[in-house]
Amino acid sequence: MPHKDPEVKRQYMREYNRKNKVVINEKHKQLRKVHFYLVEHNRSANNRRHNELRMKALIAYSGPRPHCECCGEDHVEFMAIDHINNNGKEDRKRFKGFGMLRWLEKNNYPSGYRVLCHNCNLALGFYGYYPHQTEKHMTDNSFLEVLSEDDKGILRVENN
Repeated sequence: MPHKDPEVKRQYMREYNRKNKVVINEKHKQLRKVHFYLVEHNRSANNRRHNELRMKALIAYSGPRPHCECCGEDHVEFMAIDHINNNGKEDRKRFKGFGMLRWLEKNNYPSGYRVLCHNCNLALGFYGYYPHQTEKHMTDNSFLEVLSEDDKGILRVENN
């Protein structure tokens, strides 16, 4: 079958595929089943590995019962690894997927990180403070300036 001329090879393959269409289709069906199984198996293995690395990091930074350093939230589904020095952008560029968790484990969980719940982490990132640990949110009502009440008494954001 070694064809040096690409056109002769193309004709040969067309003829072969036409003659063996049923066998080829059956092989493709089997390959799709195997491929689907492998994809699902790898996905579940990756999820297990990610959850294992995440729990190790949460325990390393907050103790045997992971909790938010700020508010004490203890549902691990709500936990996040926070960059104390606000250098998370550098890590997001450097690591893909759960590469940061692997890096933390490989480097024996270096300092500069802590466990916060997603609420505290986002509040700190967006507003620069934790709403439940300061009186600022009660005294600084500047966020109300963009709200107005509609005719049904529902607060809406004004379009300026």
